[in-house]
Amino acid sequence: METDGKKKKRIVKIKSGWKNLIMFDFDDTLAKTEECTLVRDKETDRIVNHLHGQSDYDNYELNEKKHYFDFDEFLTVSDFAEPITPTMILLKKYIQDPNCKVIILT
Repeated sequence: METDGKKKKRIVKIKSGWKNLIMFDFDDTLAKTEECTLVRDKETDRIVNHLHGQSDYDNYELNEKKHYFDFDEFLTVSDFAEPITPTMILLKKYIQDPNCKVIILT
């Protein structure tokens, strides 16, 4: 939305019965998982690297002319995922609280 070259901000207010919004990341917060980001060759589609964890992904320098990131492993959770007990206890607590809306990020 723009008027006379100046942008106007649009604020949307949503009415709800919740007082708190609680967000959890899934991987390595609610569960230890084995899924990783794959680096694939654009020509052959072969896997050229496996990035295990956020740190590997953050520090990887992708050659965009030759390779691309493949996040398909994150579409499902493997049978080997292990719950992280302290955060699972918190999740259960907040889910049962009628004043909280819980969102899980993937």
